Amino acid sequence: MENAFYKAVGAKVREARDRAGMIQAELGAASGINRLYVGRVENGMQNASLLTIGRLARALNVTPATFFEGITLDGTGAEPGSAEADSRPEDVGA
Repeated sequence: MENAFYKAVGAKVREARDRAGMIQAELGAASGINRLYVGRVENGMQNASLLTIGRLARALNVTPATFFEGITLDGTGAEPGSAEADSRPEDVGA
């Protein structure tokens, strides 16, 4: 489950970076975060701290909430009890 969540958040970071017209190295420089670490966050391979999320958001001129909008803890975006959630296999993200 955690990996799906990290991947979903990472995808939001990548979307925001793409909208800003930046490459990972530029985002790294603007946020003070190593570009390789930025890539690991975007690929869902790194559990970014709240401080890191804040630094990325500030560099991209978005709020930290931008990276979590529409994402549930299992990374699917479906709210528990919704038709979409009820139609998912139980092992999503495992």
